[in-house]
Amino acid sequence: MNINNNFTPLAWHQGDIELQSNRATYAFGHIVPLMASAYSLLPFQIITETGAVDLSNCDVRLRRLDGTDAVGANLRDALALVKSEETDFDVVIYDGHDMDAPLPIGQYYLTLTSGSATWYSDVMTIVSDTSKMTKVVWWDVADLLFGAGMIKYRIALEGGATAQYRNWMYFLEEMGMPEYTVEEEGETRDGLFYASKIISGKKYKMQVAQCSEAMCDALRFVHLADFVEIEDGYGRRYNCDSVLITPEWVSGGAVASAAFEITTDTFVKTVGKTLEGYIPRGVTCEIGRAVIGDTFVIGAVELL
Repeated sequence: MNINNNFTPLAWHQGDIELQSNRATYAFGHIVPLMASAYSLLPFQIITETGAVDLSNCDVRLRRLDGTDAVGANLRDALALVKSEETDFDVVIYDGHDMDAPLPIGQYYLTLTSGSATWYSDVMTIVSDTSKMTKVVWWDVADLLFGAGMIKYRIALEGGATAQYRNWMYFLEEMGMPEYTVEEEGETRDGLFYASKIISGKKYKMQVAQCSEAMCDALRFVHLADFVEIEDGYGRRYNCDSVLITPEWVSGGAVASAAFEITTDTFVKTVGKTLEGYIPRGVTCEIGRAVIGDTFVIGAVELL
């Protein structure tokens, strides 16, 4: 069954170019920017019926919006074909490695033709420099198998070695608008609350202005991934413990504004927060692992 259910950064559609996101009747031709580097296309996987694609005799083209060839070269050598012994389908994979030559700047889509069958990708916005964008990368240790197909995260190589497949997407927006969380444990005595443990955290946020339905489909797998890394345009890398992505549709179902909420290792814990009295200046007092030489004893502070 061919359903509208994308699962990799660059969505693909079999048999009909009208299935591209920008060609939906409610999109009115609007192309949501799906950023890609001129030196590396976005990673993707295409699930096909067994034997539907022969990479030794297929045609892969980068095309302009009018359908004409943009580079005049067959890009099939950039792809790999995985035949699954556990399922009745094959998986065509591009793992995001660098292309032999830089791709042209602008808006393009890919076609893959094998025999009488053709697949069309969504439109990408190819840019010369992605280093100042926010890059979201996610992957699993093992393959992810589900009812509608699978994502191959472990790719077998010659000689018995394996390669790790990763997904990634670029966004123009930056991390900001942090939320600070507080968790307290303790007891109330004589109307006052005495905290025995306090945990302070920082939750990072990013509001992406435009996402298509296919982009939202792919981003829902971020929450399921074993590993998520985010690198911003300043070179700061966030190893994420959890990522929540919430779309809000703003244009009749064609465009969503997506809110990212990210937690990472920013938590600080203080244990035994009490007031033990005044310590004169110049006197050192050791309580637990805390050494405090002035004012009040606050207890031990531990970084989680």
